[in-house]
Amino acid sequence: MTVATYTAPAWRRPAAPRVRLRRASGRVVSVRWTPTRGARRYLVAARLGDGTRRLLTTRGRSVPLRGVPAGASADVTVLGVDADARRSAEGRARLAAQPPLVVPRSVRRSDLLRGRLTVTCASGADGDCAAFARAGGAVIGSGSRAVRAGDVARVRVRLSRAGRARVARRQVRSLALDVQVAGAPARTARVRVRPG
Repeated sequence: MTVATYTAPAWRRPAAPRVRLRRASGRVVSVRWTPTRGARRYLVAARLGDGTRRLLTTRGRSVPLRGVPAGASADVTVLGVDADARRSAEGRARLAAQPPLVVPRSVRRSDLLRGRLTVTCASGADGDCAAFARAGGAVIGSGSRAVRAGDVARVRVRLSRAGRARVARRQVRSLALDVQVAGAPARTARVRVRPG
């Protein structure tokens, strides 16, 4: 005689965690994700733009991914693992490669006067990232910063006193920005000065 029967519900794979990536500083990428149901630990797999692969295990919901070459892309997969070694769906995120030099196409006049024109450099060698702003052939501002090989740095271009006067009098409509990065050829970019 059967008194009762019970059928356990089928195991349902937990949803994928939502993964977020951010360049933290230098050669470190911060990896964060949302929790998954029943996870006791998380597996984090990363494939970097230079072909390097990393596999990390953690009980937390974030890990620093160290030793990422400057400007390299990163493809990261995160999944939760429960007490019975069952895995959640995979959460994925991609950090796009950053070019070795990022120069804005335009800058507002007020931001230029406040020293808010910045250049982002990814250096392939120890040395300086230096930027020189020219208007009509004359250097009216500059900025530099020491950069270690493999690091990414932001360089702020500050106007000289004469440069500030020319920009304030609306005599400058565009700049030629000469940028020199250690381990790379010099580059000149045109930056438009917008009203405002």
